[in-house]
Amino acid sequence: MAEVLIPNLKEVDVLSAEGYQIDIKRKYHADSSCLESQFTIISAAGVEVKSSLQWVFSTGELSRMLGKNGFSVKALYRSIDEERFELAAERLLIVALKT
Repeated sequence: MAEVLIPNLKEVDVLSAEGYQIDIKRKYHADSSCLESQFTIISAAGVEVKSSLQWVFSTGELSRMLGKNGFSVKALYRSIDEERFELAAERLLIVALKT
């Protein structure tokens, strides 16, 4: 979700494991709330490029979607220890009840 992703977004990342290197480039398009990612996978077999698009929702949008589908949001947490959710938390846990 937007409040988690955007403040923590790394535009460039490099991962390595078991003979593979993966270069990741990310760009967030605020006008469409879309995260565009390009993955360059490098191995002994060659180079492969893949891409993805992910649409990003805000906490408010998720709460409204749940409400429109018969759920009532009771709490927003950033951990299973019931720590209150806040901007730039690493995750969002939503407690919702079917109404």
